[in-house]
Amino acid sequence: VLPEAACMLQPGSVAHRELVRHLETGRYIYLRALMSRDASSEAFPVYDTLYDELMDAPPATGQIAELDKLVQVAMIGTKLRPHWSEGFYRLGHVAVMRVDRDLELLRSDKEAQRRQLLTEAEGFLRQALLLEGAEDPMISRLVTYYREKESRRQRWQRDDERPDAAEQEQQRWRGKAFLNRGAAGGRKAPMPPPRRPPPPRKRLVAGSGGSGMGAAKKQLVETAPAPSMEATNDEDFTNAEENEQASSKVSSRHKPLEANPRSAETRTLLATVLQEQGLDKGAAEEIRMLYKEAKEIDPRNVEAHTGNGAIMDAGSLFDAALAMSHFPDPESKPTFDDSFIHQEIVRLMLKHASTTGAAETFDHPQLAKSLSIAGSVMGLESISDDLEKLAENGRWNICRQTVQAISAHKADGANDVDLEFFLRSKGWCDPAEYST
Repeated sequence: VLPEAACMLQPGSVAHRELVRHLETGRYIYLRALMSRDASSEAFPVYDTLYDELMDAPPATGQIAELDKLVQVAMIGTKLRPHWSEGFYRLGHVAVMRVDRDLELLRSDKEAQRRQLLTEAEGFLRQALLLEGAEDPMISRLVTYYREKESRRQRWQRDDERPDAAEQEQQRWRGKAFLNRGAAGGRKAPMPPPRRPPPPRKRLVAGSGGSGMGAAKKQLVETAPAPSMEATNDEDFTNAEENEQASSKVSSRHKPLEANPRSAETRTLLATVLQEQGLDKGAAEEIRMLYKEAKEIDPRNVEAHTGNGAIMDAGSLFDAALAMSHFPDPESKPTFDDSFIHQEIVRLMLKHASTTGAAETFDHPQLAKSLSIAGSVMGLESISDDLEKLAENGRWNICRQTVQAISAHKADGANDVDLEFFLRSKGWCDPAEYST
């Protein structure tokens, strides 16, 4: 509620400054209290929630973005997670946001502050790239905790199953005694081993210190079950092997934690920052490499494909369109990302045809494919201007095939009569397909 209220107030007013001050102070103190108590269980989920809420809200001033930076610095600046790549990416993201949203850029030295923010964002993002693949001590502690928890759970499960095994042993001894009765001429049958009660799963003992029931509840100590004395050497070996398997995987209820995985978002954002700072030969090569790596990490990353196309746009519009056409086709229904990419391909190809006079561009198969995908998502109205340009250049067959493909893709598409009427009204109808 507080970020939304701060956005509604007039920037610079007394009420706005007072609310932002309370917001900064309250969140900072709350996070510091959580971190001092137990960061691994509470502070980081709360921090992620605050970050997501702040990113979803539309900050009206740079003060709200500055607050987000303050919260993140409070997390990264501590000794809890100094090797967290995602945190440095978020800091760079906030710095990039401030370039566009910070009202202080309206001052006379806005260009100097803009360069400072871009340099700050570049530093954060490069640090995030350096930390990729590095071991995060916090993640290591969490993984160790879940492995030990899974190992304890499987050990308790085996202890629960041991009474059944002991019962089978008792029956085996009883069967031997019955078969040998009388055969040994008065020899006494061997006695079965006594059955031991199963060890307790867990035992809670009040720790020392404090007094009263409240102190005892706070200092409950969990003790591991005592080892069973019935296990043989083979059983010990089997249990050790099972323990090793349990420690090699995390519980199915918890997703495996990867230490600072590679991020396509970090690379695309760093490429954007480098473009804002100005292109030179070295920067252009680095930007191409960043976009290439981003596409390898996430083949359907829209920013990587459009950014790479924007760089090639300066050289050849047609080459830029072909580069963007490598965007993977949708597995089922096209999405808005597919529509955006293919609308951009259509724009670049038509612009190339109009500026260079290359009429063969209209007949390229990629143009018809992109028109069909874009129209199937956003509707025929979104590509009506492009179809008109094709019709002006005598490509009625492409217009007709595109409309037919869009109509077939739609679940509630027009019937044959309506489709024929539309094509005839546009002059795109093929006389060989429809009767007069």
